[in-house]
Amino acid sequence: MTLSSKNLRPRDLLATEAQPIYFSATIQSPHLPGMKPNIDNKGRVARGGIAVVFLLAGTCLIPEASVLAAIFVLIGLFCAFEAWIGWCAVRACGVKTPL
Repeated sequence: MTLSSKNLRPRDLLATEAQPIYFSATIQSPHLPGMKPNIDNKGRVARGGIAVVFLLAGTCLIPEASVLAAIFVLIGLFCAFEAWIGWCAVRACGVKTPL
């Protein structure tokens, strides 16, 4: 069937053979490619504690030293990221950490 402006009907424009799109409902592992977990639960808890300390220190420093506060907050966010995915940047460089 050829469509021209003379015999064009709205129902001819409907997608009658469209395929449904399905999205996975499962939650993927938070591990990023190339970042294999290299710390156990004790190390994750330690990095989470370090993240909390840096984030609290950064928020307390905002009125006095905003640049230093921003650095502390960024370090805290990175530590929280390490704790979340179970990966340590220092260990990835080959340094053996005690935890």
